[in-house]
Amino acid sequence: MVAHHAQRVLRGYLADGRVETIIFVDGGSYGARGLDGPRLGKQLTRLAGKPVGVVQLTLAGANHFERHAIMKSLFDNLAPSEVQALKARHVVLLLEINHGYDANPLAQVNEKNYFSERLYGYLTPVNTWYAIKAMREVSGEVDWKRNAAVAAHAFMNFLNVGVRSRMTNIDDIGFRPGYTPLRSGSKAVFRSVMHVLDDAGGNGAPAKNTWVDTIRTPRLLATMRGVVTRVAYYMPPSASASYLAYARAFCRSHAGEACVDYGDARLLRSIDRKDFWYDKSHLLAKGAVRYTDWLARKLNTELVLGAGS
Repeated sequence: MVAHHAQRVLRGYLADGRVETIIFVDGGSYGARGLDGPRLGKQLTRLAGKPVGVVQLTLAGANHFERHAIMKSLFDNLAPSEVQALKARHVVLLLEINHGYDANPLAQVNEKNYFSERLYGYLTPVNTWYAIKAMREVSGEVDWKRNAAVAAHAFMNFLNVGVRSRMTNIDDIGFRPGYTPLRSGSKAVFRSVMHVLDDAGGNGAPAKNTWVDTIRTPRLLATMRGVVTRVAYYMPPSASASYLAYARAFCRSHAGEACVDYGDARLLRSIDRKDFWYDKSHLLAKGAVRYTDWLARKLNTELVLGAGS
């Protein structure tokens, strides 16, 4: 199964009666490159003074619907007793804020990867229905070209027609969600990231991508069988001011919820060097260490996990 590693990690936590809090981390490449889930768990455990489990399901290039399929795969392969055990824990769903994916529900679906294994893997008829519904909610109109291409994937996958020799399931595809660091190399033409604090602005309208709240989050909560006790949000660093502006707006529209953007001067100063960045949106591994440690302190306070808060 695609979430085999995550399932093994989760079962380890369920077997340990000391682990009362388990955090499921969602995300695309920003989270997959910039957030070290195992390190986050260790840091939260240290700060809270008690074991905290982290199950990281981030995947580079995955839009919200592929991430949903990964979460569904994990929970479909849990035994009823394991779901019941989760309901006895404090379960946090930590969702990535990302302007690109939130504004474009089917980001990464384009002519370059039409009829690929990954698209077949997650564009089931049900996922496709919700994806088209989300696109209509965002744009207010039907993109017939995009919708037709997406529907064709679901139709061919479901009926096993055309050139396909079998129906593709997401569990048949050889990738593993989680922390996948970039350890070297850089495409960055670097300039200081500190500028995002001024360029992003401090006040503005709340984010308007309502489908995130009306479709994305409710579907995930249902897929997770009602085990989630708290939803929280995070946004890994980016040198694009528009992404920080969106994250701030998103957090304003989710006032009262745990929502952590990266607009902190101390954090940005600590990663304000070219050798911490792969490009303007993705941290290298050494940058991920800095961000993860910072996020652990923020989450420990936001989620009131333990004595260190």
